Amino acid sequence: MIRKFFIFLFFVLCSSLNFSAQGEGRMDRYKVQIDIQDAYLSGVCMIKDVEGLLTVAVVNEFGVSAVTFRYNKTKDKVKILNLAAAMKRPGVKALLKHDLRNIMREYCHAEGGFKTVYIYENPKYRMKYNFTPIVYEID
Repeated sequence: MIRKFFIFLFFVLCSSLNFSAQGEGRMDRYKVQIDIQDAYLSGVCMIKDVEGLLTVAVVNEFGVSAVTFRYNKTKDKVKILNLAAAMKRPGVKALLKHDLRNIMREYCHAEGGFKTVYIYENPKYRMKYNFTPIVYEID
């Protein structure tokens, strides 16, 4: 049931974010959990790679976008396109840009994306990002 929900959610998000499973570039999908001190955010992360530009969307299980951003591989820069209202606090955007840039660097160094669970920790702010690849089985 949950698997069908994630697949449905994926197709809805792809259409709303102009992501396409067909066409140029590669698309990777991950279950993501971001632990922030005493709270956490979990959902799905979709990464579309087209000619050196990564477009990334993180949405929760209800389809609400937590963060959408672009990472330019050549310039090594993150541009946050959309941020959930709950995350719009002083300093959070800069912290996210820093952490997301480090995560995307590792993603680019891993040939073909993260193949196993990838964990990035920011001990200064007690944040932990956990990415688990979503593997679709064809019945």
